[in-house]
Amino acid sequence: MSLLHIHSLGICTSTWPSTGQLRNAIAMGQDRATTGPAYPGEPATDRDLSDDAAMVESLDAVSRLAIGAITEAWQGASLDQGIVPTDRIALLLYSAWGQVDSTVTYLESMWGDGGRFASPRHFTRSVHSSPTSLAAIHFGIHGPCQTLVHDAWPVCSVLEQADDLLSVGRADAVIVCWADQPSAVATDLCRRAAEDLHRAQFVRFAGGDSHGGAVAAVVSMNAKLPGAEFGVEVGPVAANKKSVGADAVVEQGAYPTDGALLWAAAGVAWSLAASRPAVKALPVAADYWREIGHHGQMREVRFCRAAARE
Repeated sequence: MSLLHIHSLGICTSTWPSTGQLRNAIAMGQDRATTGPAYPGEPATDRDLSDDAAMVESLDAVSRLAIGAITEAWQGASLDQGIVPTDRIALLLYSAWGQVDSTVTYLESMWGDGGRFASPRHFTRSVHSSPTSLAAIHFGIHGPCQTLVHDAWPVCSVLEQADDLLSVGRADAVIVCWADQPSAVATDLCRRAAEDLHRAQFVRFAGGDSHGGAVAAVVSMNAKLPGAEFGVEVGPVAANKKSVGADAVVEQGAYPTDGALLWAAAGVAWSLAASRPAVKALPVAADYWREIGHHGQMREVRFCRAAARE
């Protein structure tokens, strides 16, 4: 895989409503990046998601989280200045279980009419690609837009897919986003799938508190955007943990978005450590981050230096 430049990050969670708060927490030595995001309630965000009242009304939890995080990344990379044409911007969104509320409401509409009728409005929102479509409409993105679900390595696979789009010239910049809403229903279904159906891919989501959030990043390979915060390279699949080392650098956490948030935290800590020696003592300031797949296989993301933002 080629070197990806991370130009900006966006975060929308209850623990860190913005990347700035995450950066400050790490710089102050608060090692919260290894614990995963707590979720006491609705994610804090004061971002203006849209001037279109109808659009705002149509957004449910996942879309609000995703658009909130993408807004921060979008502005941080100066995409709002039109430095990259919207037909040269791609969007990749990962969501483990999509818009749970809309799916439940859609099923309830079928149940209420004995299966004779169903709400087309809630059906269109229940599909996994709905948040991607709404985000693309909101930001006016006309490049490739794709949705990924339940991949073995959610963080590494999305970064690798972005690398593919950039390498073949389909885009000059790619927005990658991971978003999942808090859902006790989804957590319980994952627990049943893991315990009753022995589906190993659901084990990681089967426990813990229901919390959610979104992480977004603007990545590229060229100089069309302002200077990058840091760069990453995704390594090949390792057969097992021992082939790359027994100790995981950053735990992925139990919830779908934890891995992306902790990857972002590791990257921020690494970039801080390059200029602030005191941060080097933090466990999350390592030069790499590891993601463990469904069956114990591991992939590694290496951080590297990038030019300072002008």
